[in-house]
Amino acid sequence: MISGNIYSNPLEWTSTIPRSGQQLSVFAHQFFPSKSRELSLTKLDRFASNSAPGANGALFIQTFDLPKSTVSTEPKGGLVNLSIDNDLSDISRALLEAFGYGLRYSFEVMGTNPQPIRCYAAGGGA
Repeated sequence: MISGNIYSNPLEWTSTIPRSGQQLSVFAHQFFPSKSRELSLTKLDRFASNSAPGANGALFIQTFDLPKSTVSTEPKGGLVNLSIDNDLSDISRALLEAFGYGLRYSFEVMGTNPQPIRCYAAGGGA
């Protein structure tokens, strides 16, 4: 999940997805153990490409504790809507799709004014 903060700054707006890169890295390493974090993430990406958009109904919620998500040391997120038909490809896809849902939510929170014309990514999730 993300939290949106609109205030006066050179970018006109800001949004964050707290610890999203850390969460993805941990899941990738647990599902695809490797000495290299990059190799684990590459394998996660490869598996995700085998699942259709929507991840066969599987969803990853990045945090269930949004008000504390930027300061909490342990995010309270998880996978939901899993069925016996879901496989590792669907779970991998759901993890990656969560970032897209977070960005969309950010734009919806900002509304029509101001209109973002550039997006910048920084930190582990970038």
